[in-house]
Amino acid sequence: MTLPCRVRTQVDSPDEVFDTYGRFVGDVLVKVGRDWVDVNTWLAEQGWAFPTFYNSMTADEIET
Repeated sequence: MTLPCRVRTQVDSPDEVFDTYGRFVGDVLVKVGRDWVDVNTWLAEQGWAFPTFYNSMTADEIET
């Protein structure tokens, strides 16, 4: 099954799109029905991932 997806990042410079360990710094969203679901948030809510905080994050991103 193929799901429509989007990737979104907000960094200060292009070299910050990936962190020191090669991880993408941003949000991955998939379309489920009519809604866009943030995979990053879902994984953290389900206990499958732990959040990492970056200087480029907005206050809203950190709060979420």
